[in-house]
Amino acid sequence: MREIAQALPNIEVRGGEPMSLHTSLRIGGTVRAMVFPKTEGELIESGRALRRMRISPLLIGAGTNLLVSDAALDIVVIRTVPGVGELKILGERSDRLVFASCGVTLPRLSAFARDNGLGGAEFMHGIPGSVGGAVCMNAGAYGSEMSDIVRLVTAQSEDGKVFDTAGQDCGFSYRHSGYADDNSVVLSVVIELIDKEPDDIRRDMQKYD
Repeated sequence: MREIAQALPNIEVRGGEPMSLHTSLRIGGTVRAMVFPKTEGELIESGRALRRMRISPLLIGAGTNLLVSDAALDIVVIRTVPGVGELKILGERSDRLVFASCGVTLPRLSAFARDNGLGGAEFMHGIPGSVGGAVCMNAGAYGSEMSDIVRLVTAQSEDGKVFDTAGQDCGFSYRHSGYADDNSVVLSVVIELIDKEPDDIRRDMQKYD
């Protein structure tokens, strides 16, 4: 733990952190260390530093659907929620492009799109997860999925390199993407939405409650 904290002097690191505090099921024993980056840059730095130490971290977002042993775990965890949570419209509003960091939760992204009169993200409203995991597993519901709206993904490879991939080249299939195969970490995504009245979006969201 001390070695990790020294390698990441400007990033919060907690030793002996209970996983039960970070999973939706409130289960899980303590881990060797948990890292809490606050920005995409800190997430990149964390991954590179840990790999230099020959540590393969477990990356988690909102901690949903994780079954974790209650025993002490000799692993290092990086948690992206809520720290890596930048969310904004790119360019002009008329471009209908939204940037979301990996730690943005899907309900938050859906609500942001609604408030800006952008439709196409309503299916996320009831999915308890974060953008990074949603891209990795091509999450979806009610006949829509991430591959329908993803236009660009920025990720970090296992060797620490940062790269961009167009949406059509992400290897999306049913509940799967290429990122699930090569241990890459999804850092952020750009999605393309459509114009839609907020009241209409709100009504569609209510159907999914």
